[in-house]
Parts: sequence; C-alpha cells; structure tokens
Amino acid sequence: MLFLTCLVMSLSTFLTAFSSNIWIYSILRFITGFGRATIGTSALVLSTELVGRRWRGQGFYPYQLLHTLKELIHGEHCLFGLPSPHSCIA
Repeated sequence: MLFLTCLVMSLSTFLTAFSSNIWIYSILRFITGFGRATIGTSALVLSTELVGRRWRGQGFYPYQLLHTLKELIHGEHCLFGLPSPHSCIA
C-alpha cells in the first residue's frame, strides 16, 4: 500500500511538470493529494508496529501531540490573519 501511494504521488507530481493547461494541472495535483493522504496513516501504523504490544498506546501519543500542535498553529494563523504558507480555508 505504501509503495503504491508513493508511486501514485511520484508519477502524478512528475506529470504535473509537463501539464499543458490549468485543468490538467489541477487534476494531477488532485491525484497527488490522494497519494499523499494515505502516507501519514501508513507511517503511523508502521511506527506503532516497531514497538511491543505493551508500548503501542504510548507510541501514538507523540503523533497525536504533533498533529494537534500543527492544527493549533494553523488555526492561529487564520484567526489573526498572520502570513502562512497554507491557505486558511477550512
């Protein structure tokens, strides 16, 4: 699964460089987003499989903490109108 999503993301990103108009570019970027969406989930599963069953619950906490901090920082940029590399569309 991880190999397939990386392949989809790589191929669609490569083809984006040769897009002839905005519609093809948008479709290829949309496909790239689908490839990228499952990589985070795969990374989480693989990181929790590295540890024993007893410690798997604690392996999830750093991921959840970093995800929450990212959402708080992104929301703060949108709330106060600070410049951000991401758009503020929810």
